[in-house]
Amino acid sequence: MSNTDTDAAAFSIADFARQYGIGRTLAYAEINAGRLHTCKVGRRTIIARKDADAWLDMHPHAGASRLGAHMLNEAGRRLAGVS
Repeated sequence: MSNTDTDAAAFSIADFARQYGIGRTLAYAEINAGRLHTCKVGRRTIIARKDADAWLDMHPHAGASRLGAHMLNEAGRRLAGVS
């Protein structure tokens, strides 16, 4: 899949991360936390477009390309005890 293919029905994890501007590590963290749904097709793990859009809708104030930094900043504030 190319970076310009925004009409894909489903993404591999790497393609999802590239399309939504996050790293694969954060994508896997979101999957493991249950916030991003996947399905298996043979040995491949894919993310349906509807699940990718639902995940993005959970983050209305964070741009897709800034989501990783936003979540890291939020985690840092929690660790520091700052609200």
